[in-house]
Amino acid sequence: MKTAGLLVIAILSLVRLGCATVSGPDDAPPAKVAGEWLGNATVGPTIGCCKGSSGPVRLLLEQKGSAVTGTLVGTGYRGRVAGRATATELTGSCDCASSNLMQNLQIEGAISGTDMVFRLGDSRMTLTRTP
Repeated sequence: MKTAGLLVIAILSLVRLGCATVSGPDDAPPAKVAGEWLGNATVGPTIGCCKGSSGPVRLLLEQKGSAVTGTLVGTGYRGRVAGRATATELTGSCDCASSNLMQNLQIEGAISGTDMVFRLGDSRMTLTRTP
C-alpha cells in the first residue's frame, strides 16, 4: 500500500511538471523604439489618393514599457501613432491626415536593431533610428 501511495505521488508530480508554464519569446522585453527614425516611404494608393507622395519620412516615437506613441511626417501627410512594441514588432494605428482627408490606418513595423520596415496601410517605409 505504501508503494502504491508513493507511485501516485510520483505520477502526480510528473503530471504537474508537464503542466508547468515555460517562458517563451513573447516574454522577451519590448524593443527600445523611442527616438527619431528617418527613411523613405513608398506610398500606396490609400495615402497617394489623398495627396501623399513617396519620399522622405520621419517617425518620432516615445515609449513607456511596451506602449508607444508618436508622430509621423511624410511628403503631403502627417499623423499621430499609437501602438505596442514587442521584441521584434511595432503594431497599432495612425490617425493620418493630408490636405483633404483624415483616416485611421493600421501600422505594422518589423524591428531589427536600429532598422525598421514600417507598413502604414498599403504604404511601406524603410527607417533607421538616428543616434
